Amino acid sequence: MKKLTVGLTYANVVSTLCLFLLLGSGAAFAATQLPKNSVGAKQIRKGAVTQAKISKGAQAALRGQKGEPGQRGATGTQGETGPRGETGLRGPVGPTEGQSLGENMIGAPELSFSKTVTTATSGKLYAFAHFDQAEVSCSAPGPVEVALFVNGVLVPGTTWGMGSEIFKSIDFAGVTTASVPAGVQKLEWGAQCLGASVVQGMLPGFYGFGAVVLG
Repeated sequence: MKKLTVGLTYANVVSTLCLFLLLGSGAAFAATQLPKNSVGAKQIRKGAVTQAKISKGAQAALRGQKGEPGQRGATGTQGETGPRGETGLRGPVGPTEGQSLGENMIGAPELSFSKTVTTATSGKLYAFAHFDQAEVSCSAPGPVEVALFVNGVLVPGTTWGMGSEIFKSIDFAGVTTASVPAGVQKLEWGAQCLGASVVQGMLPGFYGFGAVVLG
């Protein structure tokens, strides 16, 4: 060690430093002037190459084909029912109309069996009635005509023919030709005997009347 210290001179130290500097700068120069195709897998540090550093074509090549859709998942539980919306305003009542037609042979009834109904509004009236095992007696045997009347006016299309003193079930239904005012309405089963005979009696049997205002 003593001999090494004695042998060192200023010139030796300076020359040694210059040698190290030259070697260092030469290595740096060599690192920036790498020959073509000289860098391989060994020269690249692990994790040094990121997706952003490679070309778009290389990025596309790394992506595989789209896989098939997976199975649909189970249906979730149904949510709570929302609040009910407000009820809208009721629209105006539409117009109604009705008419009945038929061969009306009877005029004013000689005798009638009647009941009354009360209507709250005016309008044409749809009137109906049923008589089960009804009978009309005449002064002489012969044909009889029966029909339905509202307030003494024949309801079109309600005329029926039957024989005197013969039980018959009859249904009447028709619409008045004119409107009737609101209030009490008289519904009648009227009869007349044809020819020279006259009505002597009426038996309605089981019966029913009804009426609906059409407006």
